[in-house]
Amino acid sequence: MLITLRFTRPTAVFSIIIFFFLPDFVFAQASTIDQLEAENDAYTASDSVKVDMLNRLALENQFVSILEAFAYGREALELSVEIGYVNGEAYAYRNLGSSYAIRQDFVTAVQLLEKAQALFEAIGSQRGVADCYISMGHVYRWQLDYFKAIEYQRKAADIYAKLDIPERYGITLHNLGENYLFIGDLKTAQQVTQQATKILKAVGNKQVLTSCYKVFGQIAFERKDFAGAESYFREALTISEELEKNSQKAATFDVYLMLAKIYHQWGRRSDEELMLNKALLLAGDNVLLSQERHAYTQLVNHYFFYKEYELADKTFDAFSLINEKIYDQQKIEMANMMEQVLQTIKVANENELLRQESQLQEERITLQQYQIYFFVFSIALLGMLALLLVRSDRLRRKHAEELATRNELIEEKSKKLEELVRVKDKFFSIISHDLRSPISTLAQFVLMLKTSYKNFSDQEMEDVLGKFDAQLTSTLSLADDIILWAKAEINQAPGINDAFEVNKAIEAVVKLAAEQLRMKGIVLQAAIGNHLMVSANRDQVEFCIRNILSNSIKFTPTGGHIGIGTFSEGNMVAVKIEDNGTGISIEKQSILFQSPLKQSEGELGTDGEKGKGLGLYLVNDFMKKNGGRVEVSSEAGKGSVFTLYIPVATAS
Repeated sequence: MLITLRFTRPTAVFSIIIFFFLPDFVFAQASTIDQLEAENDAYTASDSVKVDMLNRLALENQFVSILEAFAYGREALELSVEIGYVNGEAYAYRNLGSSYAIRQDFVTAVQLLEKAQALFEAIGSQRGVADCYISMGHVYRWQLDYFKAIEYQRKAADIYAKLDIPERYGITLHNLGENYLFIGDLKTAQQVTQQATKILKAVGNKQVLTSCYKVFGQIAFERKDFAGAESYFREALTISEELEKNSQKAATFDVYLMLAKIYHQWGRRSDEELMLNKALLLAGDNVLLSQERHAYTQLVNHYFFYKEYELADKTFDAFSLINEKIYDQQKIEMANMMEQVLQTIKVANENELLRQESQLQEERITLQQYQIYFFVFSIALLGMLALLLVRSDRLRRKHAEELATRNELIEEKSKKLEELVRVKDKFFSIISHDLRSPISTLAQFVLMLKTSYKNFSDQEMEDVLGKFDAQLTSTLSLADDIILWAKAEINQAPGINDAFEVNKAIEAVVKLAAEQLRMKGIVLQAAIGNHLMVSANRDQVEFCIRNILSNSIKFTPTGGHIGIGTFSEGNMVAVKIEDNGTGISIEKQSILFQSPLKQSEGELGTDGEKGKGLGLYLVNDFMKKNGGRVEVSSEAGKGSVFTLYIPVATAS
């Protein structure tokens, strides 16, 4: 059976990695990483030179070993704080921000880059600020927000031009040219890239010139000028061959794929296949797993197009092995990434403790000076002896109290760190146990559609897609619950209160549950009061109502009844949901709202629906945070009644 693999995302996206967070020196004729590591090992002094070496190694390793980049970045941060080297501390934060962005943790990346920018501004380093703008531009480009990327890179270009740093200015113009290409502004992309090419030729930066010619080729390709595009791509390959091992591998990979597209347009089958195989070989030799997977995809499509089914099958088998390899690598990197997050938190805490310890030492020195003065003037000022003794005693007691307070703070932070580790372990446990199964099911659906979709009737295809949609919705719901649970565990759940009509929230939830009710044939009876205003976080209230209603549907048999109603009770508005389902035993009610860390697996619904053990724990937690509560009344085999009590909104 013919299997067609298509990736609609532009090949150019792969080139983003090439210039992601470019260091000041990455395009200079620098030593290799091995040489840099040797120099770093040989240099034993703990000074600003050492910090600069560590920062340079952190930058060079970002596209070789991200874990090494993290390690060198943290070491640079610790040493720069210890010796008071602010410029080194700022670049260490920038390097760590770059590393988190490469791993697609953009929130942490932006926080660290903003901290680096603040330090550069504090010491008046305009170049450092421009470097941060470049990094922020790449963060937004990685998220495909090209307009925001252009805004930051324009700021950086203005600073580099003002400071007369031509190489950095040329690199920034190249990045701008790529972004204008991505948004379809071919005219501006051409103009900016031409300006970048002129500057980079003057400074002899051939590595970036490779990508400049690649951009020219892509512009010509978009304009259907395939002959011109081929000429530019060939020029890029010529530069790559001159640079040999120092060439830009990802840019060269993109050029091979674009030439394959051109030869496909011209019907030059052998040249097309040659370019695809060169791209595949380049990606494999340089361990570019994502590019290697993309090359296999294009090669499979090539063989299918020319009806070479046996070659297509063999290539597809190799493609499957690469996918498994990438999946295994991503699992390892995910675990390592979490470990690095915890290590960064630990380093930040240790740095704070070092600052406190230094301050305490200064205070001790001051105290010793007071004591010396006391003894020097004690002969002439015997009358002041008692006063100085009292003063000294008060200072000692004050420092002792401060030290005790700091010790308590250290102990509290240590407990919080242990809690984060516990949450991390449970988080991975839930992901590996509860998400693996539905994702595997989705993968089986996709495989079945890939291999057998032509054999399905319209009705069978509709049934399969319906099941696929239901499984996908369930998996997304599980992911949302896991994220909410994790935020609740580390006290990060949002807490912004709104005044709103509770019946509107109920109507929104019921509308979402309509399909579930229909599929199980359950009758929903609603008795909802009008204009009952409450004050709470609307998203959290809707989550609570949705979770309880979902549980009622899950544990109510086909053809059952569910009732939902509202009423006022004092300064609370009550939302009551009752069903004639399986009910809950007294023993289980006692642990109903406990953390999932203390619970076993959730129970199955009447149609085999699987529980996650998260929902009711979050319902109870959200109700408490909003000043309300949840109550349950149930008996095994006779249904359940859940009541949410939400504070009434006061008139403003």
